[in-house]
Amino acid sequence: MLVVMALFMTLMLVVSDIFLSVSMVQRKTLAMEQGAKEMQFVIEQIAQAVRLNKINYSHYNLSLVGTTEELALIDRDQKETIFSLTSTNCAVGATKCIKRSVAGVETIISPDNIEIEKFYFLILPLVDPYSYDEIAKKFSSDEAPMVSVYLVAKDITAGADDVKKIVLQTSVTPRYYER
Repeated sequence: MLVVMALFMTLMLVVSDIFLSVSMVQRKTLAMEQGAKEMQFVIEQIAQAVRLNKINYSHYNLSLVGTTEELALIDRDQKETIFSLTSTNCAVGATKCIKRSVAGVETIISPDNIEIEKFYFLILPLVDPYSYDEIAKKFSSDEAPMVSVYLVAKDITAGADDVKKIVLQTSVTPRYYER
């Protein structure tokens, strides 16, 4: 009877250890999925703003070269929207978050449980395709504008210490292309 009870207890110990391991992996997976969904929503907000507005090339003092950490858009009413990375007004525990500034009013759009590690844009063409050169009688570029958004984030919720990084990238063209 003692041997049977010892075998039963050993079996129960192994089964409970497997259950706890599976449960922990499942929690990490769910946290990763939730973080990815929330960041996909943020990327979609940015993509929608790009589609409905045009790139404000005059916001960038110099011509664009490579990537930029700020995306400046302007609507038909000349109201400017800027997306950028910030370290102010972020949620507790997050040192960097994404902000949207519309006509000077700033809003944090990244979720509270997400820490943003990298956030930048590639804007093409590098010169303003909306400007017309009167002397040369042509536009500075015949390329349609396009914005590529690149984002690296991680979940900072309790118990999600070794959650993998969330990496998202998308490219969007504005629908608003007046010439």
